[in-house]
Amino acid sequence: MEIAMRAPLDPPFEEISPPLRAFLGRTLPPSMSPAVLGDNVEEGRILPVSWTRLHTESNLGSHSPEIIVIVDAPQLVLHPARFVRAMLTIRETWPSALIHAPGVSGADTMALLTFLGVDLHDTARCRVSAVSGSVIDSFGPRKCQSDESLEELLSISVQAMLAEARTIRAALARGGMRALVESRASSSPRAMEMLRFRDEALAVSHPSSGPLVVRSGRRFEVAGGEVLHSPTVRDWHMFIDTCWKPPAQQTRAMVLLPCSATKPYTRSPSHAAFRRRLHHPSIHEMMVTSPFGLVPRELEMLWPAAHYEVPVSGRWSYDEREMLCERLALLIERVQPEVIIDHALPDGLIEQVKRRTKHDIHLLECTELSGTDDLVSKGTTVIRTLRSDSSPTAETNLELLEKVGLCVIDGLNLKRSSGRELALEQLRSVARRLHGSDAWLDHCSLSGRPPQWRVCFQGHEVAEWLPNRGRFAFRANGIPFLGQTNVFPLVELTGDHPLRGDVFARMILDTPNNLREGQDVIIVSDGKVVGMGRVVSPGWECGRTPGVQVKVTRRVPSTSL
Repeated sequence: MEIAMRAPLDPPFEEISPPLRAFLGRTLPPSMSPAVLGDNVEEGRILPVSWTRLHTESNLGSHSPEIIVIVDAPQLVLHPARFVRAMLTIRETWPSALIHAPGVSGADTMALLTFLGVDLHDTARCRVSAVSGSVIDSFGPRKCQSDESLEELLSISVQAMLAEARTIRAALARGGMRALVESRASSSPRAMEMLRFRDEALAVSHPSSGPLVVRSGRRFEVAGGEVLHSPTVRDWHMFIDTCWKPPAQQTRAMVLLPCSATKPYTRSPSHAAFRRRLHHPSIHEMMVTSPFGLVPRELEMLWPAAHYEVPVSGRWSYDEREMLCERLALLIERVQPEVIIDHALPDGLIEQVKRRTKHDIHLLECTELSGTDDLVSKGTTVIRTLRSDSSPTAETNLELLEKVGLCVIDGLNLKRSSGRELALEQLRSVARRLHGSDAWLDHCSLSGRPPQWRVCFQGHEVAEWLPNRGRFAFRANGIPFLGQTNVFPLVELTGDHPLRGDVFARMILDTPNNLREGQDVIIVSDGKVVGMGRVVSPGWECGRTPGVQVKVTRRVPSTSL
């Protein structure tokens, strides 16, 4: 095998390097795995691999290639589950290497292959298609049209690939790769199989994956029903199902509100109207939306809840209803609120929840609510304030919401709590999402003005909550204190690389393998805390790829807490 370069790609980028060569060795069809090949690949800049070789050659992981070639890619793509497993294994074993899957790329498959990890694409499939009198565009192979000559077929397919490459680069830049892949895969059953197998594989190997904090302009684009199974959505579902709990002042009563086109929801006119009618901070506000199911008010500023766009039609598909029913059933069983005001659920869904859960749910129409005594019952009382086939912001529905809200406040004798005490509990919920624990907020207090609260420990400011960015900004003087809480993961540097700028791969001595993009970490050198930063790459890649691994946000000054 020989790969020739057409541009100076090696440092110092002044002249074109000689071609790269590698010995392919024996290759057997994937169906014959795990047959022993009887030879081993040699160390070099190119590493040829196959499904059989991945399962039989135990020392492959010791190689450090720059380019990996999946030599049996045309046969492997006929088995979507195997191809996905091979891609995930290769990408996580050699995260800094470029991956080439020869003979499978085209304008219709480039987006999915790039999404799975393929970096280098060729025109072999386009050439074969042109010989047979076909063209490959973004919708797949097609017969040539009457105004297309046979000599132009290859050029048409290649131009379609170049156009698709530009579309992919734009989607990667704006964070919309998932939506592009779903739109392309919808025309190919095999491509959709690969996407589903990828989601299932990541749900097992990386149940908590995806970024925690993103740049302000990034969007989570919702393209179709497959998004319900994406790692980002599954991660949110798992957190709400297992880790989320309401602030201590809001455990007894909850109101379910619809989502809005404006994100975060608080800034929308509809939610301003809802909040004017509720009157009391002791009723927890929970938004009902697809694909995330439930979004607590205190987490609406976080990724992805503040960054997604979904068509608002008021109609729920079967899969969406099932997803929402499961989220509600798990939440009611775990949190067990005394009263839930339903101002958002589609017709008949709360009855589904009641049938699915063992927790005692008492359904009460707002017209049946004659006084506070109706709220006294075992389990959870659900009161619906949304009339069928009407808007949640209709005046009659808002009046019902206000009436029921006042009745719940009186019936449960809810007390108003300090605004700062409630805000601290809400920030604890944020910390559990972003940092996995709220222990660093123990013995802390709040100062400043809402919503940009300052977090103080023993009178010293250690962090500031930035709602517009969905994260905390930590102060340099508080980093040693934060390091003592054992909440933040440690990134250990080698002793011969002092912390002067950002953290690069060659500077890292040790790091956890479960880090997530945007996660806050403590930077340690020679056993001392020297700074704090945010992770740029996921844990399986951190320290093993070129470039910045941790963006340093603060360095420890000479005097600190």
